Amino acid sequence: MIAPRGSPSGARAPRRSAPQTTLGPNMTEQEAQLIQSACEALSVRFAFHVDHGNAEQVAALFAQDGTFSRAGKIIDGPDAIKGLLSKRPATRLTRHVCTNIMIDITNEDAATGNTYFLLFEGEDTNVSGGALPLELPITLGEYQDEFVRTPDGWKISKRTAIGVFRRSES
Repeated sequence: MIAPRGSPSGARAPRRSAPQTTLGPNMTEQEAQLIQSACEALSVRFAFHVDHGNAEQVAALFAQDGTFSRAGKIIDGPDAIKGLLSKRPATRLTRHVCTNIMIDITNEDAATGNTYFLLFEGEDTNVSGGALPLELPITLGEYQDEFVRTPDGWKISKRTAIGVFRRSES
């Protein structure tokens, strides 16, 4: 679930500076920590629900006008995101290992973030129910996110998956 490395022309994605948390004029440190925790949880829950084939739960993490970009395609809105993930083969087994989550609080109602991920993938055809053989991750990438506070709480307004390294097919 990643975009090819760089832009459609093949150029490398632009480097981003590390996010810096800023407090709004009336925001306390505690309020900033709550925003940061909420946004971090969205990033981790996205990976968990994708890995477990929970398309409806993934879609619920997005704002009504939210978008998910991967592999050069933009998927608009929770219904389209749910539709895309619902087509995922039942035998596809993935695990996203998320790390280096950084959240930049723009204001009381908006934040941006960046999460590194390792993606492991396999075919779950193991009828014995045991663990699959461990392969190297297929990619190391990053999610570049925008978050927004809605009446239903914090949601992802934009998530872009960018591949940084990909295992060679040799």
